[in-house]
Amino acid sequence: MICSIIFYLIFVALTIIGARYSAGSFQEKVLDKESSASLRGLMALGVILHHISQKEAFSDAGELSFFVDIGFLFVGVFFFLSGLGLARSLESKPGYLDSFFRKRVLSIAVPFYVMTLIYFGLNFLMHKDIPLAKRLLSLTGITLANEQSWYVIVQATMYIAFFAAFRNTKTRTKSYAIILAVILLEAALFLIGGHMFWWIRIDGSYWWITNKWDTVHWSWKPVCWWFQGEWWVNSTITFLIGLVLGFNEKAIIRYLKKIYWIKTAAFLVMAVAAHLIWVKFLGSLNINYWTEFGSGKPGIDDKFITWIIQTVEVSCTALFIYMISMKFKTENAVTRFLGSHSLELYLMQAIALFGWEFLIPEGNSTAMERCLYAFLVIASTTLMAVIFKLICRILLKKAK
Repeated sequence: MICSIIFYLIFVALTIIGARYSAGSFQEKVLDKESSASLRGLMALGVILHHISQKEAFSDAGELSFFVDIGFLFVGVFFFLSGLGLARSLESKPGYLDSFFRKRVLSIAVPFYVMTLIYFGLNFLMHKDIPLAKRLLSLTGITLANEQSWYVIVQATMYIAFFAAFRNTKTRTKSYAIILAVILLEAALFLIGGHMFWWIRIDGSYWWITNKWDTVHWSWKPVCWWFQGEWWVNSTITFLIGLVLGFNEKAIIRYLKKIYWIKTAAFLVMAVAAHLIWVKFLGSLNINYWTEFGSGKPGIDDKFITWIIQTVEVSCTALFIYMISMKFKTENAVTRFLGSHSLELYLMQAIALFGWEFLIPEGNSTAMERCLYAFLVIASTTLMAVIFKLICRILLKKAK
């Protein structure tokens, strides 16, 4: 447990170092530019620790178990801050949508395709069994050279939906409805489609039960295509929450200030309750996202139930963080730096997560090896993120 203790303490320390509490009053600006950057940095670190905790050596040892089931909450905060920031920008900057694609969409498209080229090269060198068709499709982004880069696809979709909703509609209600429709459509793509082409049958039976995995076409295998995986859809609702809050911030803050601590506690209690429901209660009933594998059935109803509960959890978590930020302003140099490289950290982490795996042999890793692995993953991901951002910055200047 020494590894867990060390990194839990680091995470807590980065949360509280530099924190300032407004006693008897509230922050003048909730989640301003600096504190939002720090929060992004903290969430980026949380995502990396989440992926580290999923490694077999860590799960077998029970290390970093706190992070195992909450990765989507960190991503939910990213979407929340994105929606909040877009609403504030549209309200305060005349003609904001005129340069929206150049400033927003291009700023994630260029890193995405630079990252794709990097992972394409690494996959070509290290994974000789990848079919040529899949390799070529990965260059377009239709399949992902880096499976963790799904976030960029969803973020770009949200940006496009935002542009369409607020460029061509006359009322905010209609704009919100368009964004909600996109979010629900994305959710439906996974909830109905599942992790793979489950509706295809061979001799009247589902192919993944009757056929060996190595005999099926690569395009049939799990999470090959967009929205084949719950992580694509279980946190995007916070984007809409951020938008609504950002456009109505003054009125909402006035409401939240009344019986402030009771409302803050209520959001926390609802988030924790929802977490326990889907992890403990639904888990005991084998109701989850992966019913194709656990029960050999599509399980659309099971997926829907789990998605609803997680939607409540991620929504309450984002609102709880906003409530806390009304009283506390947390920022420091480390988290601000991580926040300024959050996208790059997200895109580069898979290289480090795989590259240092030799340090944690399956079933035979020591606490020291796990600590060293976690430290090197975080340190090397940060170094790669810095270099990656410098490259993308040069290319972005030319592209713009």
